[in-house]
Amino acid sequence: MILNIQDLSLFEIFLKLWAGRTGQILNYNELGTACGVSHNTIKSWINVLEASFIIKLIRPYYKNVNLRLVKSPKLYFLDTGLVCSLLGIKSKEHIQSHPLKGSIFETFVVSEIIKNRYNKALKEDLYFLRDNKGHEIDLILDSGITCDLCEIKSSMTIHSDFFKNIKYFSKFEL
Repeated sequence: MILNIQDLSLFEIFLKLWAGRTGQILNYNELGTACGVSHNTIKSWINVLEASFIIKLIRPYYKNVNLRLVKSPKLYFLDTGLVCSLLGIKSKEHIQSHPLKGSIFETFVVSEIIKNRYNKALKEDLYFLRDNKGHEIDLILDSGITCDLCEIKSSMTIHSDFFKNIKYFSKFEL
């Protein structure tokens, strides 16, 4: 798929804006407004980036498969080096104090899981879960038999609070 991008400076703005939102839920209209382009342009840019293996859309988890296609996905870059470059992060010291350190770390972990699954020729079956009360699971690995719930944190120490959402969702049959 080749896309004729008319204004490379707008596309660069889009990439930088999204680098600052990696791992967040995708909102086409919000991005289009921020870049000064239509949501259809944003959709076409995202399609090209996903087809080029630069980004990956992770769909929300629902037992009803049809709902997975309706709800907004999360967008992850597959290269955290590119994310850091777009954000102007030039050293490991800079990333340690950067406000997006957690998002960048989550992006790194998710991208490595995706690459590992590609290399093993496994089905993708990766999702995230968020309810209307604010409970969220960063990543769900669905084997078809079980669902492994993953919380991704960049902290050097483990806190029991990190597991509260896993405990919350473990009450339900996923």
